[in-house]
Amino acid sequence: MNLGVFNFSVIGLLPVATVPIFFAYYLYYKYCFTYWKKKGLPTSTPRFPFGDLSSSAWGKQSVYTRLQDLYNQFKAKGFKHAGIYFFNGPIYFPIDPKLVKKILVTDFEYFVDRGMYGNGDELPLSSHIFSMKGEEWKNIRTKMSPSFTSNKMKSIYNIVVKNCESLVKVLGPDAEERRVIDIKQVLMRFTADTIGSTSFGIDCNSLINPTTEFSQIVDRISNHSGWKLLRIAIEEGLQNPGNIEKIAYNDKVVEDFFTNLVKETIEYRDKNNVVRQDFLHMLMQLRTTGGMAFKEIVSQSFLFFIAGFKTSALTMCYCIHELAQNRELQRKVREEIHKNLGRDLSKYAYEDLIALPNLDKVVKETMRKYPPLPMLNRICVKPYRVPGTEVVIEEGTPVIISLLGLQRDPDQIYFQYLRKMQRNIDTLTKTIREYLDRNSLTDPSAPWEIKKSNLGGFGIFASRPIEIGEVIFKDHPVILGPRAALTSPLLCVNCFDKDNLKPCERQCGLRLCSLECQNSSNHQKECKIIRQWQTRPIPEEVSEKLFKVLSPIRSLLLSDQDKAVVKCLKAHRSDQHGFEVNVMKNLLHFDLKENEEVFMRFVCSVLDSNAFEVIVGHEDHQSSIKGLYPLGSLANHSCTPNTIHVFDEFQHMIVRATVFIPKGAEIFHSYSRFIWATPTRRFHLYKTKHFLCKCRRCQDPTEFGSYVSAVLCKVCKVGRVIPIDPLVQNGKWQCEGCGEGVNRKDVASLSSLLGSALNSFSPEDIDFMLRFIDKKLKTLVSENNETVVEMKYKIIWMLGHQQGFTWTELSDNLLFVKEKFCKDLLALLETLRLGQCKMRGLLLYEFYRCCNEAKRRQVKSGNVSKICENDMKNLLSEVADILMTGAVSEEHITSLRAPPPRGGPPIRGPGGRPTSRIPTPGPIASFAGDSLESGKIRKGSPPLISASNFVCPLDQQRRAKEGEDLIPCVFSWRGGLAGLGLRGAHTALNTEKIANDLLFFLVGGHQNVQILIQLERGNSSGYWRSFWGDL
Repeated sequence: MNLGVFNFSVIGLLPVATVPIFFAYYLYYKYCFTYWKKKGLPTSTPRFPFGDLSSSAWGKQSVYTRLQDLYNQFKAKGFKHAGIYFFNGPIYFPIDPKLVKKILVTDFEYFVDRGMYGNGDELPLSSHIFSMKGEEWKNIRTKMSPSFTSNKMKSIYNIVVKNCESLVKVLGPDAEERRVIDIKQVLMRFTADTIGSTSFGIDCNSLINPTTEFSQIVDRISNHSGWKLLRIAIEEGLQNPGNIEKIAYNDKVVEDFFTNLVKETIEYRDKNNVVRQDFLHMLMQLRTTGGMAFKEIVSQSFLFFIAGFKTSALTMCYCIHELAQNRELQRKVREEIHKNLGRDLSKYAYEDLIALPNLDKVVKETMRKYPPLPMLNRICVKPYRVPGTEVVIEEGTPVIISLLGLQRDPDQIYFQYLRKMQRNIDTLTKTIREYLDRNSLTDPSAPWEIKKSNLGGFGIFASRPIEIGEVIFKDHPVILGPRAALTSPLLCVNCFDKDNLKPCERQCGLRLCSLECQNSSNHQKECKIIRQWQTRPIPEEVSEKLFKVLSPIRSLLLSDQDKAVVKCLKAHRSDQHGFEVNVMKNLLHFDLKENEEVFMRFVCSVLDSNAFEVIVGHEDHQSSIKGLYPLGSLANHSCTPNTIHVFDEFQHMIVRATVFIPKGAEIFHSYSRFIWATPTRRFHLYKTKHFLCKCRRCQDPTEFGSYVSAVLCKVCKVGRVIPIDPLVQNGKWQCEGCGEGVNRKDVASLSSLLGSALNSFSPEDIDFMLRFIDKKLKTLVSENNETVVEMKYKIIWMLGHQQGFTWTELSDNLLFVKEKFCKDLLALLETLRLGQCKMRGLLLYEFYRCCNEAKRRQVKSGNVSKICENDMKNLLSEVADILMTGAVSEEHITSLRAPPPRGGPPIRGPGGRPTSRIPTPGPIASFAGDSLESGKIRKGSPPLISASNFVCPLDQQRRAKEGEDLIPCVFSWRGGLAGLGLRGAHTALNTEKIANDLLFFLVGGHQNVQILIQLERGNSSGYWRSFWGDL
């Protein structure tokens, strides 16, 4: 009895003892909740005992949505940062995106640690890269970074496709029976199988059989009880919510499974000398090269699995949810997939996915609304003073960034230009027509209209039948400025002249050629804004950088109406875009306002997708710049375009029809060179315009019977080898004659090798080039192969214009060769259905010159040319009709139709400068941003068809003395195929890089093919003679 009373007394004393302990804890928490107030930071109203996350602790909302609510509350009050509490632990909570960027990028050294739980001794699976700190993290990051390149990701594409086919089989019966399924669980098993295959090389089979051991492990990782979460939070998360991650590693069954899986796989591969290019193989290599221990391999493998399978599955779930909510968008995406890819997953390649812009927008918008990581954790590793404040973040303080709050903020300017622009036909047409009207280019009878294109997005269509040569529309550049190419020379920023450049007297850092240009209204505006941004003087050696980034700066000086025009244009989004803004901030140290920076980054994307190369000036004063033409940029691409576009002396774009265009037909530009083969054109478009062309020519293996891509069969010696399906990047090639299959790598190697050889020939190699065509190329490629065509085109522009091969110096045989090559290429253009294109006009003119020279030599009738006088006049008249649009004056047209008498005065262009310019139009091909390098004018080089205002480099006095007619001329020619002279959007690529890129593109990612492209510049002909002699 006394014992019972004793027990009852002890139990009765427990509440009495607990109350003061609880009260003491309460007071301690209240004291902790004053931490941020003492530092002067705004806070909410934290509650005992869970701080600001009480609603999450009681299961009312997730931690992520609670953080989003806090973000919205603080932002609504105008705060740029705040302090919150998790239990009694203080957490720094940045709101302003500029401050977020400083924490994650600019001042990264203060916030290196992620704040995730990691204790390799207690829980081996937690010892991964995200939980590591300091030097340990740097070392492991350096080791692992190479495994996440784009090429590595492409290498696993076929494995993903195989698992996709399994997913279709699993979902098929349920779809046919219209049964309700748990799509989240199905997709989590799908992503688990995919990552298991690509990481560990094992067939998990959890998608087909949910009862496998692997499936059960997936369920254990993804399903946790609320009480377990709360227990871990209380035990480990009192200071940092990142410690809740311990729950993922605190499972002995999961730990043993992954440890044994990795151990058995490594032992098997070591024993059987198995090499599989997956994530585990990379980690195995680091055992010897990087000193990675076995437990580190296990933890990194586990992280790769757990970080990938759930986030990928949830993103797909949210995509499906959004598509279910938007039936119209769902229909568009389905039609887009069926149209571009069909229903057979095995028939398309990794690169074909870029042909799905609507699907890309759905995925990106889904990731914006439902970020895979709704919050980011960081730990302050040393005292950090918040810029612009007196607040100091102490060492060890956690930092949480609410990505859910940032990315769902409707007012956030960082996403204003990156979201899908709301464009419709009516508003787009109105915006464009008002812009043309402001620039006095409105033509009520112009035969064009804007409509939806079958290629996706909008296009320009014929509103009535359009005749050959008819002007369709004229356009004015909304932005005109220097190109950002590394090789672009300095120019006067006002008139784009090259001579007499001097720094601006107001010290803005730009260069101008005269006092008149310095005092121009346009320069004064950009000079003023640059000087406002300057935080220090711009050194002379850096001023060139300022010149190359001037185009986006000029976008800030546009009127609101013109800015609206830019905003309605398509912008290609990529990490490479906006490098000009980085130059302004990091090299020039400009103090940019936030809205200025964001708009210029957007403009950089617009320029990359839509800018045209424009050639200004005359003769040695020619310069290459870029212009943004709003209406012209709406025209889509085709490798058989029905227009050419040219530029007049006012930089107006003039678009004319090269063939008859019926009413309702779409109007096309060409963004690529006509005489390139399909693989070369598609590679160029992929690199510069970010799409893979699927036009009629690209779909035809023979390219309308021209066989520009064809090589000759090694077996039957006469059959032409062509791709079975040109749109399949890694597709097979086959001989038309004997049916022999040819490895695509062999075709790619030959193409790259021939391109390099072509680029190596010097002007003195004409005789060898002719033998090379006749003796070697005839045994390797078809007669119209792009290498043969490029070489003929090069020879045409050497003969008659190159020193030592002028018209009066040409032998009869070489004159005949030039005439024949002109006929060959004109016939090819006919086969390719290119109509009255500029290349035809230039070739016709050279053909006329051959006939005229033959006549001058008074050769017997019919031996060289059978063209009569009337035919020659008709020929010259057609040349004038094709090339007349780019003429500066009627005088030029007259001079072309009737060549000037011997010794006549030189033609004079604008400003009275002598010029030998024939009236040739501007670029027939437009290139993305800075995709082509225009070289120094050189005698005897064939013109790139992208260059406008072709100018004869021959000396005026010698021309007058010898009585030569006007000749077209010439940007330095860089060769074809691998030596195309292409430039990436912002990065200069040398010939070797281009050849390797093209080869990689052709062979589907094969990286072990060796290409011989190192050229001996000093004695190129001898080098290639010896090389091809051994072939």
